Amino acid sequence: MTTCTLCATAFGAFVAVSPFLSANAQAVRAPEPTTQTAQSFALTGGSDLIVTGGKAETVEYEGRKAVRLTTQSKEDVFAFLKEIQFQDGTIEADIAMKVTTPPGVRMPGFLGIAFRARTDGSHYDLFYLRPGNSHAEDQAMRNHSVQYVAAPGFDWYKLRREWPWIYESYADLQPEGWNKVKIEVHGRTAKLYVNGSENPSLIVNGLKGEDLHGSVALWGYPGEEAYFSNVKVHPAQAEAVNNGGRASGAWDVKFASDYGSFEGSMNLHGDGEVVTGTWSGAFGQDQEVNLFGKPVATAWSRGLLPASRIRFSVVPWTTVLYSFQPEVTMRVDRVEVTWDKSKSSWLLRITNGEEVIRRYCKVAKDADEQTLRSLVQKALQDEGYEPDPISIDLVRNSL
Repeated sequence: MTTCTLCATAFGAFVAVSPFLSANAQAVRAPEPTTQTAQSFALTGGSDLIVTGGKAETVEYEGRKAVRLTTQSKEDVFAFLKEIQFQDGTIEADIAMKVTTPPGVRMPGFLGIAFRARTDGSHYDLFYLRPGNSHAEDQAMRNHSVQYVAAPGFDWYKLRREWPWIYESYADLQPEGWNKVKIEVHGRTAKLYVNGSENPSLIVNGLKGEDLHGSVALWGYPGEEAYFSNVKVHPAQAEAVNNGGRASGAWDVKFASDYGSFEGSMNLHGDGEVVTGTWSGAFGQDQEVNLFGKPVATAWSRGLLPASRIRFSVVPWTTVLYSFQPEVTMRVDRVEVTWDKSKSSWLLRITNGEEVIRRYCKVAKDADEQTLRSLVQKALQDEGYEPDPISIDLVRNSL
């Protein structure tokens, strides 16, 4: 039986297994000790980078030479560091952003660093900053200053809705000045340090990316200029972590919350692609383990665990404690539906506040408006939004 200690929030305790990896996770054997040395990137001529989704230019910003990432499209821009294969180690950089949206349009800024990334931008783990949120008068907005996400499948909205406060945090940032960031990655844990602090601003126990190694990329967002300088990568000996273990077996769980300390056990049972489970201990015996009202069989049917050093992180509510979570009706501000010629697909841009969820849908270019509206409604439901009659912006020839 495995024993773990978990944490909790003011609403109640959480229990579950992390990370959630898809069945298509990259198979990786226990790595050999690395002999790769630390690398620094001058970023003065663009020869160190492979850029997708935008352009990189060598400029001077706030008193130093830097590379500037911009994009005229509605896609993110990635600048991959050449000849880097990164699994564990440390990434350091000085980063800054300049907002280019019109006055009066709220834009906290988004820029960061991806790691264990595929160079087509389809798979990665990513820490990014929202510098403008750091100085907001609204404390809830301040708590959205730094963020972790992973692709595919774990964008900011999903993480914020299903695991509130766990994958984002406050950090003291300079909105349009230089910020020093350091990312430490070891196995399935990553830590983000900001502006020389000895304590991390954000800790992720259970990285959700599917790949255990890959490239390192500088990341920028539409509507701003992202600046990077003094980029260094320090590879470390990789931990012997494999994608492969099944989320099953008996787990002794101990956790603390604002309501006191609780103990119990989870019994998870795998049957093919389905995992079922119960909780026994505090709050009763043989309670079905739920993920925001969904049985564990649904939530974990695609879950795999590293074969070594299995970790837990803050996760779904148990059935009993779910009652402490208030129901929140989520609605979007706007949905834009655009035909993307390069992908022969419709691009749905679901706008919620200052951030955007993008989804591609394979239907005919000449699809009527009712078909497109149905796609929008399904996408909203899939993302957890309240199905609500909304107006959509339809652009048939744009990208």
